[in-house]
Amino acid sequence: AAHWEEAVVTVSAGEKHKLYYDYSGFPPETYHYKYPAPGHPSVAHEVVRLLKNAGIESRINLQRGWDHGVFVPMMCMFPEAEVPIV
Repeated sequence: AAHWEEAVVTVSAGEKHKLYYDYSGFPPETYHYKYPAPGHPSVAHEVVRLLKNAGIESRINLQRGWDHGVFVPMMCMFPEAEVPIV
């Protein structure tokens, strides 16, 4: 499961993201995974706009990277890293 929690719904709007290796006890190579999928800032901003229009408090985050709850499933589903993530 992903481990990023915020007080309000927060959408990642960065164009690129670093990976957080927020686990321990795994083989050394798992701490060197790369997953260069792009972000999609315009989609992220549209998501926040739609949420706010629905009365759901939300905001943008430009800095947060992806923890293993994001990049590991995406690596399995889309190994070419061509699908943007918000």
